Amino acid sequence: MAVYKDKKRGTWYVSVYYTDWKGENARKVKRGFKTRKDAVAWENTFLNKNTGDLNMTFAEFYDIYKSDLEERLKENTWVMKTSVRKR
Repeated sequence: MAVYKDKKRGTWYVSVYYTDWKGENARKVKRGFKTRKDAVAWENTFLNKNTGDLNMTFAEFYDIYKSDLEERLKENTWVMKTSVRKR
């Protein structure tokens, strides 16, 4: 885990190295977490989303799928998809 305390700001930050979809190594830094627990949770979600590993719960997979699909669809189409699912 690469979670650190920023003593100057009094917050936590995450530094993660991962392999992107092109197969290249990349680094992601996210700052400003109030607690270490929030930073660790964000790190786990980020790694699950970007590594392509299937060791995640179905709820986590659905959240990733939903966020990806919601960006690509028109608003009305998304509303229809969510209303059909609730019936």
